[in-house]
Amino acid sequence: LGQKSSQDVSVVQNVTFDAEEEDEEDEDKGRRNRHRGTVKEEEKEEPEVNKYFLPNLQVLSLSGNQFEGCVKKILCVSNQLRVLNISNNHFDGPISSKWYAPLKDTIETLDLSYNRFVGKFFTPNVCRMLGPTLRQLKVSGNAFVGSLPPDVKHFKGPLEVLHVDSNNFNGMLPKEFYLLKSLRRLWMESNYFVGNLELFGKFKVLKTLVIGDNLFGEEVPDSLMKLKQLQVLRMNGCRFVGVFPIQILFKMKSLREFDCQNCKYMNQNSLKRVMAWAKEQNMKSSR
Repeated sequence: LGQKSSQDVSVVQNVTFDAEEEDEEDEDKGRRNRHRGTVKEEEKEEPEVNKYFLPNLQVLSLSGNQFEGCVKKILCVSNQLRVLNISNNHFDGPISSKWYAPLKDTIETLDLSYNRFVGKFFTPNVCRMLGPTLRQLKVSGNAFVGSLPPDVKHFKGPLEVLHVDSNNFNGMLPKEFYLLKSLRRLWMESNYFVGNLELFGKFKVLKTLVIGDNLFGEEVPDSLMKLKQLQVLRMNGCRFVGVFPIQILFKMKSLREFDCQNCKYMNQNSLKRVMAWAKEQNMKSSR
């Protein structure tokens, strides 16, 4: 990209530098292609306003490589980005909320998954900047911390896909979280979330709900039967109590994957029954 003339750069709209396509088994093993490089943070000065390396760039994908370093210059490459995917690399460090400013009003898909990011992601500023336009947000497999603030309500418009699994997020889900009624795919597993599972019944168009290995407790509510479009429901390894209400699954006619194993505080006989029923229905129980 650095060798393009200024005339060429002005018309670039899409750049992809993804790993070569591989089968799912290889992807699960985390294999990388041979592309290597370092994205370094340059001088400490903030970039000049409206000075972007590729001002018309709308799609940038660097996924599945071994890039490393700071992402500041990548986030500031253009103020027209609709899609930014830097997943499955070695980028690290905290991300200042100010660095997301060039993405405001344009970004629709943001994928930071499976890097080495730390610190807080869901700050009030980030929610306000990115929420109104994002349709897909994936930050899985990092070391982000903190709870979801009430400002998460700014995602309530177009957001359909939210992946925050395998981080160190924690705390009670705020009531504003349940305003995200456009969600179709929600992955939250392997964090420290607590929340009112009964309110998940508000996500009427949800097709994937993965909340396993969190701190959700109390009894599994009947209100989940409102999620009639669910295809994947994984709630394993949580702190639910009581008997699992198998009748909620009867209403989920599209369900093809279900798991509630390793909920050690629940009635174990009821868990065995519901998992046996799922097996009879040829449902997958784990990835």
